[in-house]
Amino acid sequence: MEYESSERYKKDKSFWLKQYKNSVANYYCDKDSESRQSKRLTYVLNRDLCDKIKSFCNSQDVSEYVLFFSALAIKYFKTTQKDEFFIGTPILNRYGKKEENMLGVFVNAVTVRFKMLGEDTFYSFCDKTADNILSCFRHQKYHYTQLLKDTASANDDNIKMFDVLFSFCNFFLKRKPVI
Repeated sequence: MEYESSERYKKDKSFWLKQYKNSVANYYCDKDSESRQSKRLTYVLNRDLCDKIKSFCNSQDVSEYVLFFSALAIKYFKTTQKDEFFIGTPILNRYGKKEENMLGVFVNAVTVRFKMLGEDTFYSFCDKTADNILSCFRHQKYHYTQLLKDTASANDDNIKMFDVLFSFCNFFLKRKPVI
């Protein structure tokens, strides 16, 4: 309860409400709509390709997470022709010593807003994406469920806050690579 009465809470809430203010994106979906359906796409890369990607990222001073996040944003823009959209991403939700020793899964969703202007190179877009993600991560303590409550109208519980969810796991599996 300390957080909810803190100055930090006010700043976080203000940040998130500003992210969704004046958004031209349509974030309401029909309860009966098939748009509520989702599917998961999973890609497992072979070690050689992973090594090439790591080498590229090191040479460009960009993380693999940002590289793939940026690529997804560009792919989504090119596929849908929406120049404004949100990509959600799960984030660990442990903030300090108190949660460190607790059992359970602590996850929050963070949404990242994109306004595609079409004037960036891929490298400058990656830089902007990294800054955008870090800005959102700074305000991650404001919980996604609270954001849903704050942005939903009194009669509408059918809001969607992002168009696509991006989850990146960087570890090797003992299964056959897809790519």
